[in-house]
Amino acid sequence: MYEKINSEILEAKEQLRKKERIDGLLQHAIEQLDSEKHREAELKEILDKEEMDVKKLEHLSVKGLILEVLGSKEERLDKEKREFMAAKLKYDECCNSIKLMEAEMKDYKAQLREVSNAEIDYEALIEKKQKLILESKDKYSNEILSLMEEAADLNSDITEIIEAINAGSTVLGSLESAKDSLSEAEGWGTLDIFGGGFISSSAKHSNIDEAVEYINAAMSNLNRFKRELKDVNLDINITIDIDSFDRFADLFFDNIFTDMSVQDKIESSLENVASSIDRVKEVMEKLRGDCDAKEIQLKNLKHKIKDIIEQARD
Repeated sequence: MYEKINSEILEAKEQLRKKERIDGLLQHAIEQLDSEKHREAELKEILDKEEMDVKKLEHLSVKGLILEVLGSKEERLDKEKREFMAAKLKYDECCNSIKLMEAEMKDYKAQLREVSNAEIDYEALIEKKQKLILESKDKYSNEILSLMEEAADLNSDITEIIEAINAGSTVLGSLESAKDSLSEAEGWGTLDIFGGGFISSSAKHSNIDEAVEYINAAMSNLNRFKRELKDVNLDINITIDIDSFDRFADLFFDNIFTDMSVQDKIESSLENVASSIDRVKEVMEKLRGDCDAKEIQLKNLKHKIKDIIEQARD
Protein backbone atom coordinates (compact mmCIF):
# COMPACT_ATOMS: atom_id res chain seq x y z
CA MET A 1 0.00 0.00 0.00
CA TYR A 2 2.84 2.37 0.82
CA GLU A 3 5.44 1.21 -1.74
CA LYS A 4 4.53 3.67 -4.52
CA ILE A 5 4.10 6.71 -2.28
CA ASN A 6 7.31 5.87 -0.38
CA SER A 7 9.20 6.01 -3.67
CA GLU A 8 7.59 9.36 -4.48
CA ILE A 9 8.47 10.73 -1.03
CA LEU A 10 12.08 9.61 -1.41
CA GLU A 11 12.36 11.41 -4.75
CA ALA A 12 10.67 14.53 -3.37
CA LYS A 13 13.01 14.55 -0.37
CA GLU A 14 16.04 14.37 -2.65
CA GLN A 15 14.72 17.40 -4.55
CA LEU A 16 14.09 19.19 -1.25
CA ARG A 17 17.67 18.55 -0.10
CA LYS A 18 18.95 19.79 -3.45
CA LYS A 19 16.89 22.96 -3.03
CA GLU A 20 18.24 23.50 0.51
CA ARG A 21 21.83 22.98 -0.69
CA ILE A 22 21.48 25.41 -3.60
CA ASP A 23 19.74 27.95 -1.41
CA GLY A 24 22.65 27.75 1.06
CA LEU A 25 25.14 28.27 -1.76
CA LEU A 26 23.12 31.24 -3.04
CA GLN A 27 22.99 32.90 0.37
CA HIS A 28 26.75 32.45 0.76
CA ALA A 29 27.30 33.93 -2.73
CA ILE A 30 25.11 36.93 -1.84
CA GLU A 31 27.20 37.60 1.28
CA GLN A 32 30.44 37.30 -0.72
CA LEU A 33 29.11 39.61 -3.42
CA ASP A 34 28.16 42.27 -0.85
CA SER A 35 31.66 42.07 0.62
CA GLU A 36 33.29 42.25 -2.82
CA LYS A 37 31.20 45.28 -3.82
CA HIS A 38 32.29 47.03 -0.65
CA ARG A 39 35.90 46.18 -1.57
CA GLU A 40 35.30 47.47 -5.10
CA ALA A 41 34.21 50.87 -3.76
CA GLU A 42 37.33 51.10 -1.60
CA LEU A 43 39.65 50.11 -4.48
CA LYS A 44 37.93 52.61 -6.82
CA GLU A 45 38.64 55.36 -4.33
CA ILE A 46 42.33 54.35 -4.18
CA LEU A 47 42.49 54.09 -8.00
CA ASP A 48 41.01 57.56 -8.48
CA LYS A 49 43.53 59.00 -6.05
CA GLU A 50 46.47 57.33 -7.82
CA GLU A 51 45.20 58.52 -11.21
CA MET A 52 44.93 62.05 -9.90
CA ASP A 53 48.52 61.87 -8.60
CA VAL A 54 49.75 60.82 -12.07
CA LYS A 55 47.81 63.61 -13.81
CA LYS A 56 49.19 66.19 -11.42
CA LEU A 57 52.76 65.25 -12.35
CA GLU A 58 52.03 64.97 -16.07
CA HIS A 59 50.74 68.52 -16.30
CA LEU A 60 53.47 71.12 -15.98
CA SER A 61 53.02 73.42 -13.05
CA VAL A 62 55.28 75.52 -10.91
CA LYS A 63 55.83 72.47 -8.72
CA GLY A 64 56.31 70.29 -11.83
CA LEU A 65 58.93 72.66 -13.24
CA ILE A 66 60.82 72.68 -9.97
CA LEU A 67 60.78 68.88 -9.88
CA GLU A 68 61.95 68.74 -13.49
CA VAL A 69 64.83 71.14 -12.81
CA LEU A 70 65.79 69.10 -9.80
CA GLY A 71 65.75 65.98 -11.98
CA SER A 72 63.19 64.14 -9.89
CA LYS A 73 59.99 64.60 -11.87
CA GLU A 74 60.44 61.51 -14.06
CA GLU A 75 61.27 59.37 -11.05
CA ARG A 76 58.19 60.63 -9.22
CA LEU A 77 56.04 60.12 -12.31
CA ASP A 78 57.35 56.60 -12.79
CA LYS A 79 56.62 55.79 -9.14
CA GLU A 80 53.09 57.24 -9.33
CA LYS A 81 52.39 55.31 -12.55
CA ARG A 82 53.51 52.05 -10.93
CA GLU A 83 51.23 52.71 -7.96
CA PHE A 84 48.38 53.57 -10.35
CA MET A 85 48.89 50.33 -12.32
CA ALA A 86 49.01 48.29 -9.12
CA ALA A 87 45.75 49.89 -7.95
CA LYS A 88 44.15 49.34 -11.39
CA LEU A 89 45.12 45.66 -11.43
CA LYS A 90 43.52 45.16 -8.01
CA TYR A 91 40.41 47.08 -9.06
CA ASP A 92 40.08 45.18 -12.36
CA GLU A 93 40.52 41.86 -10.53
CA CYS A 94 37.78 42.84 -8.07
CA CYS A 95 35.42 43.89 -10.91
CA ASN A 96 36.05 40.59 -12.67
CA SER A 97 35.41 38.71 -9.43
CA ILE A 98 32.07 40.52 -9.08
CA LYS A 99 31.08 39.55 -12.63
CA LEU A 100 31.89 35.89 -11.91
CA MET A 101 29.91 35.99 -8.66
CA GLU A 102 26.91 37.57 -10.39
CA ALA A 103 27.05 34.84 -13.07
CA GLU A 104 27.30 32.23 -10.33
CA MET A 105 24.28 33.68 -8.55
CA LYS A 106 22.33 33.70 -11.81
CA ASP A 107 23.11 30.01 -12.23
CA TYR A 108 22.04 29.21 -8.65
CA LYS A 109 18.76 31.08 -9.17
CA ALA A 110 18.11 29.11 -12.36
CA GLN A 111 18.77 25.85 -10.49
CA LEU A 112 16.43 26.95 -7.69
CA ARG A 113 13.63 27.59 -10.18
CA GLU A 114 13.90 23.95 -11.27
CA VAL A 115 13.22 22.75 -7.71
CA SER A 116 11.04 25.64 -6.56
CA ASN A 117 8.12 23.33 -5.72
CA ALA A 118 10.22 20.73 -3.90
CA GLU A 119 8.97 21.64 -0.42
CA ILE A 120 5.34 21.87 -1.55
CA ASP A 121 5.57 18.49 -3.31
CA TYR A 122 7.21 16.85 -0.31
CA GLU A 123 4.67 18.23 2.18
CA ALA A 124 1.78 17.19 -0.10
CA LEU A 125 3.08 13.62 -0.29
CA ILE A 126 3.63 13.46 3.49
CA GLU A 127 0.07 14.70 4.00
CA LYS A 128 -1.26 12.16 1.50
CA LYS A 129 0.56 9.28 3.19
CA GLN A 130 -0.49 10.50 6.64
CA LYS A 131 -4.10 10.37 5.48
CA LEU A 132 -3.59 6.82 4.19
CA ILE A 133 -2.07 5.74 7.51
CA LEU A 134 -4.84 7.29 9.59
CA GLU A 135 -7.53 5.77 7.39
CA SER A 136 -5.92 2.31 7.55
CA LYS A 137 -5.88 2.41 11.37
CA ASP A 138 -2.71 0.33 11.32
CA LYS A 139 0.07 0.21 13.93
CA TYR A 140 1.33 3.67 12.94
CA SER A 141 -1.98 5.56 13.19
CA ASN A 142 -2.34 5.67 17.00
CA GLU A 143 1.19 6.98 17.48
CA ILE A 144 0.70 9.65 14.83
CA LEU A 145 -2.66 10.73 16.29
CA SER A 146 -1.15 11.04 19.76
CA LEU A 147 1.72 13.18 18.44
CA MET A 148 -0.69 15.32 16.39
CA GLU A 149 -2.75 16.08 19.51
CA GLU A 150 0.41 17.04 21.38
CA ALA A 151 1.44 19.28 18.49
CA ALA A 152 -1.99 20.94 18.45
CA ASP A 153 -1.70 21.70 22.18
CA LEU A 154 1.76 23.18 21.69
CA ASN A 155 0.56 25.29 18.78
CA SER A 156 -2.26 26.63 20.92
CA ASP A 157 0.18 27.45 23.75
CA ILE A 158 2.45 29.33 21.33
CA THR A 159 -0.49 31.37 20.01
CA GLU A 160 -1.47 32.37 23.56
CA ILE A 161 2.11 33.30 24.48
CA ILE A 162 2.44 35.47 21.35
CA GLU A 163 -0.82 37.24 22.26
CA ALA A 164 0.58 37.89 25.77
CA ILE A 165 3.85 39.22 24.30
CA ASN A 166 1.92 41.59 22.03
CA ALA A 167 -0.12 42.83 24.99
CA GLY A 168 3.07 43.34 27.00
CA SER A 169 4.63 45.34 24.17
CA THR A 170 1.65 47.70 24.25
CA VAL A 171 2.06 48.17 28.02
CA LEU A 172 5.76 48.88 27.58
CA GLY A 173 5.06 51.48 24.90
CA SER A 174 2.74 53.41 27.23
CA LEU A 175 5.12 53.15 30.18
CA GLU A 176 8.14 54.28 28.16
CA SER A 177 6.18 57.31 26.94
CA ALA A 178 5.13 58.10 30.53
CA LYS A 179 8.75 57.78 31.65
CA ASP A 180 9.91 60.22 28.95
CA SER A 181 7.26 62.76 29.96
CA LEU A 182 8.10 62.45 33.66
CA SER A 183 11.82 62.80 32.92
CA GLU A 184 11.14 66.04 31.06
CA ALA A 185 8.90 67.22 33.89
CA GLU A 186 11.70 66.44 36.36
CA GLY A 187 14.09 68.62 34.36
CA TRP A 188 11.68 71.52 34.21
CA GLY A 189 10.91 71.02 37.91
CA THR A 190 14.56 71.41 38.87
CA LEU A 191 14.71 74.67 36.90
CA ASP A 192 11.45 75.75 38.54
CA ILE A 193 12.87 75.34 42.05
CA PHE A 194 15.68 77.71 41.18
CA GLY A 195 13.40 80.39 39.82
CA GLY A 196 12.43 79.21 36.36
CA GLY A 197 9.14 81.03 36.66
CA PHE A 198 5.91 80.70 34.71
CA ILE A 199 7.40 79.06 31.57
CA SER A 200 9.16 76.24 33.43
CA SER A 201 6.06 75.61 35.59
CA SER A 202 3.83 75.46 32.51
CA ALA A 203 6.20 73.11 30.69
CA LYS A 204 6.54 70.91 33.77
CA HIS A 205 2.78 70.52 34.19
CA SER A 206 2.29 69.94 30.49
CA ASN A 207 4.67 66.99 30.79
CA ILE A 208 2.88 65.80 33.92
CA ASP A 209 -0.45 65.85 32.07
CA GLU A 210 1.07 63.81 29.26
CA ALA A 211 2.49 61.32 31.76
CA VAL A 212 -0.93 60.92 33.41
CA GLU A 213 -2.50 60.16 30.01
CA TYR A 214 0.16 57.58 29.19
CA ILE A 215 -0.16 55.95 32.61
CA ASN A 216 -3.94 55.75 32.26
CA ALA A 217 -3.39 54.00 28.93
CA ALA A 218 -0.78 51.74 30.55
CA MET A 219 -3.23 50.79 33.32
CA SER A 220 -5.83 49.79 30.74
CA ASN A 221 -3.27 47.86 28.70
CA LEU A 222 -1.90 46.26 31.85
CA ASN A 223 -5.30 44.76 32.67
CA ARG A 224 -5.36 43.10 29.26
CA PHE A 225 -1.77 41.92 29.75
CA LYS A 226 -2.72 40.31 33.07
CA ARG A 227 -5.63 38.50 31.41
CA GLU A 228 -3.35 37.20 28.67
CA LEU A 229 -0.82 36.02 31.25
CA LYS A 230 -3.46 33.98 33.05
CA ASP A 231 -4.06 32.14 29.77
CA VAL A 232 -0.42 31.02 29.84
CA ASN A 233 -0.44 30.27 33.58
CA LEU A 234 1.66 33.28 34.54
CA ASP A 235 0.85 36.10 36.91
CA ILE A 236 2.19 39.59 37.28
CA ASN A 237 1.99 41.89 40.26
CA ILE A 238 2.40 45.44 39.05
CA THR A 239 0.68 48.53 40.37
CA ILE A 240 1.21 51.79 38.55
CA ASP A 241 0.45 54.98 40.39
CA ILE A 242 1.09 58.69 39.88
CA ASP A 243 0.45 61.23 42.60
CA SER A 244 -1.95 64.08 41.99
CA PHE A 245 -0.24 67.47 41.74
CA ASP A 246 -1.31 70.81 43.14
CA ARG A 247 -0.84 72.69 39.89
CA PHE A 248 -2.35 76.02 40.93
CA ALA A 249 -0.32 76.52 44.07
CA ASP A 250 2.86 75.73 42.15
CA LEU A 251 1.95 77.69 39.05
CA PHE A 252 0.75 80.97 40.53
CA PHE A 253 2.56 81.24 43.86
CA ASP A 254 6.30 81.48 44.18
CA ASN A 255 6.70 78.92 46.95
CA ILE A 256 9.85 76.83 46.96
CA PHE A 257 8.36 74.34 49.40
CA THR A 258 5.44 73.64 47.05
CA ASP A 259 7.90 73.30 44.16
CA MET A 260 9.97 70.83 46.15
CA SER A 261 6.89 68.85 47.11
CA VAL A 262 5.83 68.55 43.48
CA GLN A 263 9.39 67.61 42.50
CA ASP A 264 9.39 64.82 45.09
CA LYS A 265 6.14 63.49 43.65
CA ILE A 266 7.55 63.58 40.11
CA GLU A 267 10.64 61.66 41.20
CA SER A 268 8.54 59.14 43.13
CA SER A 269 6.28 58.56 40.13
CA LEU A 270 9.30 58.26 37.84
CA GLU A 271 10.78 55.55 40.07
CA ASN A 272 7.43 53.76 40.12
CA VAL A 273 7.16 53.80 36.34
CA ALA A 274 10.80 52.72 35.88
CA SER A 275 10.22 49.81 38.27
CA SER A 276 7.07 48.81 36.37
CA ILE A 277 9.00 48.88 33.07
CA ASP A 278 11.67 46.57 34.53
CA ARG A 279 9.02 44.16 35.81
CA VAL A 280 7.16 44.02 32.50
CA LYS A 281 10.45 43.48 30.63
CA GLU A 282 11.31 40.66 33.02
CA VAL A 283 7.99 38.94 32.34
CA MET A 284 8.34 39.53 28.59
CA GLU A 285 11.78 37.90 28.63
CA LYS A 286 10.30 34.83 30.32
CA LEU A 287 7.47 34.73 27.79
CA ARG A 288 9.90 34.86 24.86
CA GLY A 289 11.97 32.10 26.44
CA ASP A 290 8.87 29.92 26.90
CA CYS A 291 7.77 30.64 23.35
CA ASP A 292 11.17 29.68 21.91
CA ALA A 293 11.22 26.47 23.93
CA LYS A 294 7.73 25.46 22.80
CA GLU A 295 8.52 26.27 19.17
CA ILE A 296 11.53 23.94 19.37
CA GLN A 297 9.33 21.23 20.91
CA LEU A 298 6.75 21.70 18.16
CA LYS A 299 9.41 21.55 15.45
CA ASN A 300 10.80 18.33 16.94
CA LEU A 301 7.31 16.82 17.13
CA LYS A 302 6.62 17.61 13.50
CA HIS A 303 9.92 16.01 12.51
CA LYS A 304 9.02 12.95 14.57
CA ILE A 305 5.63 12.64 12.85
CA LYS A 306 7.29 12.99 9.43
CA ASP A 307 9.88 10.35 10.34
CA ILE A 308 7.14 7.90 11.32
CA ILE A 309 5.21 8.64 8.12
CA GLU A 310 8.32 8.32 5.94
CA GLN A 311 9.39 5.03 7.51
CA ALA A 312 5.94 3.42 7.54
CA ARG A 313 5.94 0.17 5.58
CA ASP A 314 3.25 -2.33 4.57
